Amino acid sequence: MNTRTNSSKNIVLKPETVYEMKFIGNLNVVGGRIFFEVSEPDREKNDYSTGIYQLTEGKAAKFTRGDKDYGFVADRTGNYIAYESKLGEKTAVNVRDFSTGVDFEVAEIDGRIIKKEWDGNSSGLYMIVEAERKAEDFRIIENIPLFSDERGFLEGLSYKLLHLRRNGRFRVIMEGREEIRDFAVNPVKKEIAVEIRPLDSDSYHSKVGILSLETGRVNYITSQSGEYIRPGSIGGITSMEYFDDGTLAFLLNRNEFFIEEAPEIVFWKDGKFNEILRKYDISPGIALSTDSTMVSSRLMRIRGRYLYFVATVHGRAGIYRVNDEGEMSPVVTGDFSVESFDFDGNDIYFIAQKSDALPQIYRYDGKASLLFSMNNREMEWRFRRPENFHFRASDGADIEGWFLRGKGKGTVVRIHGGPRGAFGEALVFEAHLLNSVGFNVIYCNPRGSDSYGDAFAAAVVKKYGERDYEDIMEMVDYSVKNFGIDPEHIGVTGGSYGGYMVNWIVGHTDRFKAAVSDRSFSDAVSDYFSGDIGPTFDSDQIGGTPYENLETYWEKSPIKHIRNCKTPLLLIQNDSDYRCPVWQAYELFTQLKMQGTVTKLVVFKGENHNLPFSGKPKNRVKRLEEIVGWFQRYLL
Repeated sequence: MNTRTNSSKNIVLKPETVYEMKFIGNLNVVGGRIFFEVSEPDREKNDYSTGIYQLTEGKAAKFTRGDKDYGFVADRTGNYIAYESKLGEKTAVNVRDFSTGVDFEVAEIDGRIIKKEWDGNSSGLYMIVEAERKAEDFRIIENIPLFSDERGFLEGLSYKLLHLRRNGRFRVIMEGREEIRDFAVNPVKKEIAVEIRPLDSDSYHSKVGILSLETGRVNYITSQSGEYIRPGSIGGITSMEYFDDGTLAFLLNRNEFFIEEAPEIVFWKDGKFNEILRKYDISPGIALSTDSTMVSSRLMRIRGRYLYFVATVHGRAGIYRVNDEGEMSPVVTGDFSVESFDFDGNDIYFIAQKSDALPQIYRYDGKASLLFSMNNREMEWRFRRPENFHFRASDGADIEGWFLRGKGKGTVVRIHGGPRGAFGEALVFEAHLLNSVGFNVIYCNPRGSDSYGDAFAAAVVKKYGERDYEDIMEMVDYSVKNFGIDPEHIGVTGGSYGGYMVNWIVGHTDRFKAAVSDRSFSDAVSDYFSGDIGPTFDSDQIGGTPYENLETYWEKSPIKHIRNCKTPLLLIQNDSDYRCPVWQAYELFTQLKMQGTVTKLVVFKGENHNLPFSGKPKNRVKRLEEIVGWFQRYLL
């Protein structure tokens, strides 16, 4: 275990501290050796360097040579690993043969590799490649959605499922314009499970099929009890895995309550469903709001007769397991958020972060013990542990919250996105930054939040700005009474759905002295027609279509009520954000200026909805500077 010297020097966090942070993930254990990936900001290049490291006796050494290496995946035998290296516009696929120690480039790929897995006999890799047609002076669009956040316009993209042999030869297994989103290789049959998003379907709708490697045909799995989708807000969970006997585990969403209900994990074999998690009200995946995660990780693994998976429960993400008899039990849980895990004998190695600690590596052998931290300055940064509290809402519901006491008189209320997101035991640097410069910071999981069951999350469906608004305001009342915060110096900030709530709040109360709305939507009517998930999401969350329900769409639009806003409001939006398009902020800004409300609009070029989590380092820093500066100017 590495050691860190505790410094008595009182360091005030700054937005630029982001440049000093290292983010880890994708932990794998191969032959008793622990590997993980690191992403760290590069100030000069305004980008991130990525590398694969090996942990040995509490010390980390770089395993790969380049500064753009990532995507570690091992075969079943542990003899081979593969990883990717970014080479300009191309991506190199590399293989390491542990028996010889030779590391060699297998191929260079045009396009983005979505996923890769070894085949059953380790002769090569299956992989999904997303390729984009070269830029032209015009774009012809024939399908919806027009675009997808992070990936831009979908027209012109093509998808291939390839088999790449270790000798560099490859063959195309499947190709077309329909998006191939995920796959799993059957270990006992010549077939592959695939997840396909058809044309004219958004990110909520996809189909699972079984692709025969002998005929090339896909037989889609159907169920009378519901359609399969990839949930949009649960987190980056791998959606399918095969057991050794050919049983497929995948996610099923019934849409019984609403579009973002938690998915079930089901087992499927020879046309028979085994809905093993039907009786458990649990959320597979990571739902926690954090700006300290950057590395994609595997969150489901098969071991023996059990499927192990990460799930979020009451603001904590732990490891759970379930077998084909529907017996589920927690394996590794606590006041932390597990982000990646793997096995070594009876031990489990995992990466987890806390509300006061960046992701670190732990070992579980009956109890969890810290092995390694990549951030040697974390003791100097002195992230404080938020005080966890609960309060009783006016309707009797239990609401969980967290409080960071500052040294000044101002308080900032933070609201998470989603609405099916959650705060909890995961580090939010933005909150600690505000706290470090003197502000109290309070936040809670109001109705609509994840990890407290589907009924809790569904309480805001078709009721935005009602019970969620009341929970937030009652948290403020509780905090004034119990934490002694100054009621005359309270601000509010939030992103995505949290930004929507900020827009709603300042149109309904003058209680807050300053506000920041980040990546928000304000006009439900225009969002329905132009957001990348608008037709599906808004028809579910608002109700129907604007043609059928225009009065409700307009009533639930903060732009209607913004005429009442007297609170200085900073708007932050990104011009390549297709989840909450930039014109949502343009509408607000125009009206706020026309009515004389103090406002400022900051638009980041080329950034998508994930700027706070994975945007260019300089833009992440600038965004934090604007937020801190706004509250220092108008809240104190």
